[in-house]
This record gives sequence, C-alpha cells and structure tokens, in this order.
Amino acid sequence: MLKIIFLFLMAGGIPVAIAMAGASLVYILIAGSPPPFAVIHRMIGGIDSFPLLAVPFFILAGNLMNNAGITNRIYNFALALVGWLKGGLGHVNVIGSVIFAGMSGTAIADAAGLGTIEIKAMKDHGYATEFAVGVTAASATLGPIIPPSLPFVIYAMMANVSVGALFLAGILPGVLLAALMMLTVAYFAHKNGWGGDIKFTRTRFGKAIIEFQNTQFELADIKTETAVGKVFIDHCIERHVKGELDTVTASMAKTWATDMLGKVTDRCLQLFGGYGYMDEYPISRMYRDARVLRIYAGTNEIMKLLIARSL
Repeated sequence: MLKIIFLFLMAGGIPVAIAMAGASLVYILIAGSPPPFAVIHRMIGGIDSFPLLAVPFFILAGNLMNNAGITNRIYNFALALVGWLKGGLGHVNVIGSVIFAGMSGTAIADAAGLGTIEIKAMKDHGYATEFAVGVTAASATLGPIIPPSLPFVIYAMMANVSVGALFLAGILPGVLLAALMMLTVAYFAHKNGWGGDIKFTRTRFGKAIIEFQNTQFELADIKTETAVGKVFIDHCIERHVKGELDTVTASMAKTWATDMLGKVTDRCLQLFGGYGYMDEYPISRMYRDARVLRIYAGTNEIMKLLIARSL
C-alpha cells in the first residue's frame, strides 16, 4: 500500500521528498499503528543533527561564489595556469573543477557555476560541443570527491564515522582522477592536433593570482606598513639633517625598518613562490639582503638594548 501511494504521488508530478513523506503519513494515518507524537519525534530527530547544517551552507557557498563572480576568477586563474597547454581549455576545465570542488563540495554547484562559463568558452574556441560537455560533466564529479565533500558529511553522520578521515581519504582519489582527466584531454589534443588556447605570460598569471582576496589583502597590508615606515624614516632623516637626531630614535629607526623590511620581503617571497629562492629573480636578492641588514651596522639586539636604557 505504501508503494502504491508513493508511486501515485510521483505520477502526479510531486517532488520525491514530498511524495515519500506524504505516502508515509497517509499510511500511518490509515494503519494507526504508531502514536502521532512518535512520528513527529522521529521526523524532528532525523533533521536535528549538527553535521546536516553543512548541506544548506555548502549550497549557500556555491550560490554566493556564483553570484559574487568568484567562478570567473577561478576560471581566469586556471586559464593562466594551464591554458597554454595543448587542448588548453580542456585542462582549464579540469583544474577549475578541482579548485571549485575544494569550495562547494557538490557536483551540481560545480557544473552550474563553472560549467556554463567553460562550455561557452570551449565552443567559442572551436571545440566540439560533445567534447566540451563531456569534459565538464566528468570534471564536475570531482566535487563530491575532493574535500570538503557534502556526500562525505552525510555519510559520516549516517554511518557514525569520522568526517576528517573521509576528507583525507578523498584527496588522493580526487587528485588521481584529475590527473587522468588531464591525460585524457592531452591524448585527444595530440590526436586532433589541438594547440594551446593562450600564450603563457607571467603578467597574465600574476593578474589572475592578484584577483584572489587573500593576495589582495596581503599586498594591501604590505603597502600600508611600508607607507607608515616611510613616514617614520623621513622624519628621522629630517631630524638628522637638522642635527637633532638622537641615538635612541636612530636605534628605533634601524630596528623597526630592518625588521619590517625582513617581514615584508618574507611575505612577498611567499606570494612569489618557490622560484623566489633562485638568484636570477630580484626577490631572491632582496630576501638575502634583508636578512643581512638585521646584522649590518649593529645588530637589532644591540639597538634594542640602547632603546631599553632610555626607558
């Protein structure tokens, strides 16, 4: 009887969740076996779960990213990163899905967010519609695998297992699937003679990175601290020209300026990446010089002793 009611409601076009609940309630009212308060208690108990809060928040995060333009930034970053490879936009599709999967946790949000941008771009660059849709659909499946994953949260709640352990278990399969998808794109690119869709330039790559909020905020902090330091150093130079600069103020200027130089250079090096440790890049030479300046013309520890004596 329960199945008949459920199928009848489904045939009427009622959503699955409402059809399931409606069929169950009708059966309980007709059968009259459990008391009504027990049904209500079980219904409330089924949704009274803290981990289930992840479901609406994951969906909200995906919608916010779509509406706030974050998907466009992810696409531009992936394009600057791998768009120059053969079959470039196919690789961009996969890399974009990997990044988006680490934010949304669902395949639907991935396909709806990045999918519309990527399919249109691939069709505009001459890729077959079947190939564009196929790559988008395949890469969207990384959403439930690469953590954080919405299905992992629901499974962990139902099976009473660790959410963190499931997240860790999803990293390797997700990376492996992404690599296999990129290999598949590379195979079709070589087979069909596709080239890269853009030319790799550091300017494009840097512009794509700076669009991310963390990089913007980091550079904003650096600029603010540098501007404050410049004002203090200019004040010390002005006093020195007038012959009014005392030892304590000079020690404070030396200590603060060299420490700040080291911190700013360290943060810039982190933004630059691993290449920053190679001498052919200016940031590497700045990093080396900044570390030496903390010792040159009197160590900062000596400067601090001079300052402390005046207190």
